[in-house]
Amino acid sequence: MIVSNENGLFLMRHTQLGERDWRNDECYKIIFSPFGDGVYQTSIGDIAVNQGSFFIFNPNVAHRQLKAGNEKLLVELNPSLLSQTTDQIGAHREPLSFPTFPTSTRNFYSGFF
Repeated sequence: MIVSNENGLFLMRHTQLGERDWRNDECYKIIFSPFGDGVYQTSIGDIAVNQGSFFIFNPNVAHRQLKAGNEKLLVELNPSLLSQTTDQIGAHREPLSFPTFPTSTRNFYSGFF
């Protein structure tokens, strides 16, 4: 399933979970691994994401998927959406950048599954 609009994209799939081509997108990518482990390659090394974890790619970070678990859940957000949102809550700073390392979501998911 892919749902997209001008602010980003939501993707959930059970196919194409193996090695993919290199990408360099102009959006934030939040990659969740709800049901299995995944591995992504970057120019600074591989990032492993364990089941129940997620990580964020900042815009324009070259990467490729080496392996995704049983399901891939991806949210892409356009930088303009985050910029507008931070402006509205009075927390604007440029450029908005996130550290790229896996983060546990076990508590987050426990309410949904």
